[in-house]
Amino acid sequence: MDRDACLTTVAEIVGNLGFLTPMGVAEAIPADARERVIEVTYAGACQGRIVIAVGPGLSRELARNMLGIPPGDPVSEDDADEALKELANVIAGNLLPMIVGVYKASLSPPAQVAPERFPEGDAICLDLAEGLLAVAIVEEGGLALDGSGGTSGTGRLDRKIDDGAAG
Repeated sequence: MDRDACLTTVAEIVGNLGFLTPMGVAEAIPADARERVIEVTYAGACQGRIVIAVGPGLSRELARNMLGIPPGDPVSEDDADEALKELANVIAGNLLPMIVGVYKASLSPPAQVAPERFPEGDAICLDLAEGLLAVAIVEEGGLALDGSGGTSGTGRLDRKIDDGAAG
């Protein structure tokens, strides 16, 4: 899977759907700074999950932008959750073809999960003007997506991104 293509896709979606401003690539969101974590599972010829974590305040800013809530007006927890779930659904739908290729797979509805469900270490992390967003893709079995012809165990994006270039 092409990390640069994934990074570009995520950045375009957060800009176009969430009206958020990508500033560059971030190192990671510290475990204790993950305000919300949303998971979308996929199943078919292969299975896994796409997990999205956001730093403090980002889901509220996302809801404000998506719902047209004026600055200074309160954003409810439900609005923040639903806005992030919608963003997660669109990100997952756009990343799924990059993950499974020509094979068929279906997505589950986005669900909020405990912050511990976000895989440590490997993720695409964006520094946005409004906060931090991270996306992790975890393969949990099925057809190998790495061209090996066998089944894959747990595989994740395996390279770090430095200033937007795969390393």
